[in-house]
Amino acid sequence: MSLESLQNYIQRNPGLADVPIVIVNGIALSPRQCVFYLKKGEMVQEITSALQAAKIDPPEDEEWKLLEAYYARKSVTPGFPSVISIPPYIINMPISEILKHIRARDEIGRFLLKSQIGLMEEIRKGV
Repeated sequence: MSLESLQNYIQRNPGLADVPIVIVNGIALSPRQCVFYLKKGEMVQEITSALQAAKIDPPEDEEWKLLEAYYARKSVTPGFPSVISIPPYIINMPISEILKHIRARDEIGRFLLKSQIGLMEEIRKGV
């Protein structure tokens, strides 16, 4: 995994550049954040190893943490809707409620995790 491949991925997929895809030293990192640290020469081995491991089979607990990090970040993103539609369960749900379901790892949380895993798999294929 090279810095150049991450940069190319971000350029091709700007809408996915900030989706957390790996956890390094307890921090959920997106492709853009990985580039930031790699450019600074920080956590190079850790990020590279995490990206390689994520392509193989990341632990489920890590997937839950990444899902929670994604919605936690979105909850403070200017312009991001505070209410999300989650078919087939709830028509509209505030992000704060979504986070509760994720933390509870209940049926709605598992539904969100399954959807997010599909997205993360696509992102990881590209980086």
